Amino acid sequence: MAHYAVYKTDTGEIVKTVEGPTWFIEDMPIEENESIVPIDRQADDRYEYIKNGKLTDKESLPLQ
Repeated sequence: MAHYAVYKTDTGEIVKTVEGPTWFIEDMPIEENESIVPIDRQADDRYEYIKNGKLTDKESLPLQ
């Protein structure tokens, strides 16, 4: 099974990471301003987002 990131197309913010077969992902309902991209592992939305269709580290992290 593969991992997929559901993300907001305007900001790249990851809404959720899903693991499943291709047919499941193709039929998964998403919002109008969201898209799905395959990724190589589980994403951590605290530190990563989608930029140009790729999982990318956030440039600046908020203090925790």
